[in-house]
Amino acid sequence: MQTATTSAQTTAGKWVIAGTVVLGSFVSVMDISIVNVAMPQMISTFGVSLDAITWVAVAYSISEIILVTMSAWFSRLLGRKNFFVLSFMVFTAASILCGLARSLEMMIFARILQGIGGGGLIPVAQAIMLETFPEEERGMAMAIYSMGITVAGVVGPVLGGWLTDAYGWPWIFYINVPIGILGTVLSIVVLADPPHLQRGLARIDVIGIVLLAVGLTTLQLVLERGEREDSVRIISRN
Repeated sequence: MQTATTSAQTTAGKWVIAGTVVLGSFVSVMDISIVNVAMPQMISTFGVSLDAITWVAVAYSISEIILVTMSAWFSRLLGRKNFFVLSFMVFTAASILCGLARSLEMMIFARILQGIGGGGLIPVAQAIMLETFPEEERGMAMAIYSMGITVAGVVGPVLGGWLTDAYGWPWIFYINVPIGILGTVLSIVVLADPPHLQRGLARIDVIGIVLLAVGLTTLQLVLERGEREDSVRIISRN
């Protein structure tokens, strides 16, 4: 009887952990696409061109990808749980700043912060999922995680369009606040660092991170403007 009770508690615990980390990745991925439908309204609010407003999406993507590559270093420096909780808090606070922004410069700054928070949620969530479930259940666990990520990409534009039409574009960011608060509280309560995680300052490839940022920014510029401008004009204007 005691063994059955312990097993049930363990099962319940791992599903709560799975729900917590999937929630973090869900909002992080959703915010990649949720802003696309609100860009016409943002153009009107900020009084900028279409080329300029695309940086609202680009800034988030670049900062998120950079943090994804550095998540292992931050997990070792701060601890996996602390890094995940901090990422949730930064993402939530940056979402508020995005909703309050009334200039393009402020919005881009807030989106960079939001990408920094969101970038820490995705790889750490995958690591936690793999360590929470036993080996025979990891395929199922990652399938559930992948389903959450896929649904986030589909829900983003639909939810963003409805919120923009009904309440205004700031609400595509404010919707993250209750989710972020819930995720932060759950992360503090249910997550824990694995015993094998080594804490301490590890070497960081500064040159690699700088080249990654420059390369991603350059690639994004080419993809955004390549159809309308030749390479010489892209380089000269940026």
